[in-house]
Amino acid sequence: METYFRGSVECVLSDIFWASAKGDLRRVKFLVEVEGVSVNDSSLDPWNMQQTPLHWASKGDNAAVIEYLISQGANPRTLDENGSMPL
Repeated sequence: METYFRGSVECVLSDIFWASAKGDLRRVKFLVEVEGVSVNDSSLDPWNMQQTPLHWASKGDNAAVIEYLISQGANPRTLDENGSMPL
């Protein structure tokens, strides 16, 4: 079993983007269910494109993470700064 440590708000929020892109479903679940990270937060997109974790999961073609994020309320119609939706 993996052990995750709590971190700063900025670190934890940014982490969900990287975990989504890599397809790390266990980490994404931990961040959402334990750390309380919003699945629709775009404020800490590491590339400042106003993308959500769902955008990043879609880029990585990570079906399990995509399904999980949507089941947790991720909005598949959220537009980034270029007007692109995640799906």
